[in-house]
Amino acid sequence: MRPADVALRGITSSTAFRASAAPYLVLGGELRICAANVAYERATHHRSSDMLREFMFDVFPDNPATPEARSVERLAASFERALRRGEPDRMALQRYDVPAASYGFVQKSWLPVNSPIRDADGRTIGILHHVEDVTRMVATTGLELDLATRRLGPRGTPVGGGLVDARRAPRPGPAALPRR
Repeated sequence: MRPADVALRGITSSTAFRASAAPYLVLGGELRICAANVAYERATHHRSSDMLREFMFDVFPDNPATPEARSVERLAASFERALRRGEPDRMALQRYDVPAASYGFVQKSWLPVNSPIRDADGRTIGILHHVEDVTRMVATTGLELDLATRRLGPRGTPVGGGLVDARRAPRPGPAALPRR
C-alpha cells in the first residue's frame, strides 16, 4: 500500500471523521472518492459504498437543467486553489444540485470548504471536502441564487448582488454577505 493511501485511510477510519455531524468527503489523487461520512451521505442522498473510488464529477455531475450554475467548474476551481495554495479554500454560497436515484436532481445550496490533506512529509495527497447544506435557510429566508451572476435577491427581483430578504422591500444597494 502506498504511503498516501495509508495516510488517507488513517483519516477516514478515525472516529472523529465517521461520527462527525458535519458532512465530509475525502478525495484522493485524481479526485477519486476515498470516503464519505454518514453526514455527507445524508446531505447528498448517496451511500458511501456507491461513491468509493469513483471520480467526484461522475458521482456529482452538473444538473443538465441548470447549465448556468456551472457547479462542476466552480468546485473544480476550488479544489485547484486548495491544492495550489496549500490552504483551505472557502467557497461562496453555491447552487449544486445532487442526482437522485429515481427522479433527476434535488435542488441544493451549499457553503463548501475544501482543504488540502498532507502526508507526514508535508506532500499534498488529497482533499477534505466539507459542505454545509444551507438549502432550507435559503428557502426559508426568501433568498434565491441568481445562477448566471451568483447574486442573491428576493424571488423574481434582479439585484446588484448580496443578500436581500424577500419579505422586505428592496433597498438601494445590497447588503453584504457576512464573513465567517
